[in-house]
Amino acid sequence: MTSGLEAEFAPIRGSVLVAGVGSAKGLGAAIARRFGQEGYPVAIAGRNAEKLEATRSRLEADGISVSATVGDVANQEDVKRFVAAAEALGPLAVAVHNAGSNRPAPFLELPPDEFEVHWREQALGAYHLARAALPALLARQNPDEPFSYGPSLLFTGASGSLRSKARYAPFSAAKGPLRNLAQSLAREFGPWGVHVAHVVIDGGIAG
Repeated sequence: MTSGLEAEFAPIRGSVLVAGVGSAKGLGAAIARRFGQEGYPVAIAGRNAEKLEATRSRLEADGISVSATVGDVANQEDVKRFVAAAEALGPLAVAVHNAGSNRPAPFLELPPDEFEVHWREQALGAYHLARAALPALLARQNPDEPFSYGPSLLFTGASGSLRSKARYAPFSAAKGPLRNLAQSLAREFGPWGVHVAHVVIDGGIAG
């Protein structure tokens, strides 16, 4: 039996989308596993089909209900497919943007396309995910209770969004806009019950 307080703040149920999943030891897989352990069906998405399938199999072996979709978060049509895959498991409750690599390089040796890749993965990818996921997340809300506890849109960030290091110009130049986008969306959609957060994950991950 739950108390009134527990009922009021019970997490919204439905599916979880984690966009930007690779290795079974990576952050994306860890996020998917954590939600799966709480009973959420999880849709994972990533560019590398081999890694994605290996991660899906590992999560499934751990008893997690999971589907996998191959695609690029920087591609608008791919992201729409990611959201549809999650919605096939249940109404979308949480969408997580975790895409983006980190390839340090001396600035004067950095080609334009490498700089652009970082921006497309992180800033543009976050834009596409937000555009595709927010209508589904907003649909979970009761219009008569716009400040009620509800669904979430999460962005994994890094300390590079706050301060930059030498040789990390493309990474920081992509993480800063990601953080600013999350702040803007939090202020716009928070009053309507969508929890938007930029979460700084600081440190190396052996994945």
